[in-house]
Amino acid sequence: MGVSKMYSISVDAKLKNRVEELTRIKEERGRLVGIWHENLTGRKKAFRTGSMGEASFERWLDEGGFSYTDDQETNDYERYDYLVNGGIIDVKTRSGKYPYKKDYLWFVKANSMKMGIDYFAFCWHNVYQREAVLAGWLPYEDVLRGAKYYEKGDSIEKWSVPCDAYVMPGNRLLPMDELAAELRIRAVKDVPETFGGVAG
Repeated sequence: MGVSKMYSISVDAKLKNRVEELTRIKEERGRLVGIWHENLTGRKKAFRTGSMGEASFERWLDEGGFSYTDDQETNDYERYDYLVNGGIIDVKTRSGKYPYKKDYLWFVKANSMKMGIDYFAFCWHNVYQREAVLAGWLPYEDVLRGAKYYEKGDSIEKWSVPCDAYVMPGNRLLPMDELAAELRIRAVKDVPETFGGVAG
């Protein structure tokens, strides 16, 4: 697929439209499950940031030739973002006004670690340069064993952790081409065994 350690995506009109579509879906679900509260502006920003990561990950999947199911198709949005060759993937996204650096911190909410996720993918949205970067990925086990656990309100380099979370620096992430290889291996494992060219 020609994917390097990170995967850069231009935020073009097609991607923006998909982000808006995903954001509208998240807002409607928010109303249905009653998660709206007084911080309406902050909630909408969080929805849009998450949608940017998901739309970028979809672009990566499409360009890699992967078939996938998203949570809009299954209504299983509390469990995962994408299902690819039997692998459950959750996309974590941060945004800022500057280019991505590998020493930036990533965090996975503690409640995300209880939902049967197989892999986490991490996306950075550079608002000024209109660019999204898939910075890398990690298997569930690597996050559980390798990340440091913090409780809500703990401080990291003058930054207050917003919720109970597992936190790790970006230089711990694995390159995206390795995730592509991992997902292709899963596809092979799902093929039925054959005898004489006929599936048994």
